[in-house]
Formats: sequence, structure tokens, C-alpha cells
Amino acid sequence: MPIKDLQFGKHENVKWLEFGTGDIMFSPGKETIDGKSCLLMFTQAEPGEIAREIPSVKGKSSDELDNIKLVFKFTNPKSISALIHSLIELQEEML
Repeated sequence: MPIKDLQFGKHENVKWLEFGTGDIMFSPGKETIDGKSCLLMFTQAEPGEIAREIPSVKGKSSDELDNIKLVFKFTNPKSISALIHSLIELQEEML
């Protein structure tokens, strides 16, 4: 199971997402701020091609999707830029 609660060091019940097999799907959500989507929703799927699009998931609201496990809500676009920056740094470390 790619999304689970684990103990992480001294921290209990940490939401743990393990990427790499194409079984965590994430997509923008329908809740809006100023008419623009502001959610990134994570759900589990069968393993498959990484970065594939699943038509039955694309553009759906949270109530229309099964198995929502985690939601990121952004209220400031700078927060998205900060997340992207950290992900790029992590990617560079892995390459």
C-alpha cells in the first residue's frame, strides 16, 4: 500500500507516501479561491506507468473520486513555488 500511517523516528502516525511505482495518483481539485482550483488530491491506484492520466479521474471533485487519502490546499501561489523548488532540489540530489 503506497499511502499509509507509519512511525517515522519519534513521530507517530505520519502520513507516508512512497512514490516510484505509479500507484499514487494526484490531480488538481475543484475547491476554488478566486475561481481557480486550489487543491491537489492524492489517491491510490493500481501500479502502472508513472505520470499517466486516467480519464475517469481527471477534472473530478473530491466527492466524485474514490479513496482520497491526502489533500494539499494552497491559499497562496508562492506556496506552490516553494514546494516545486524543494522537489527540484530533491530530484537533483537523486540524479
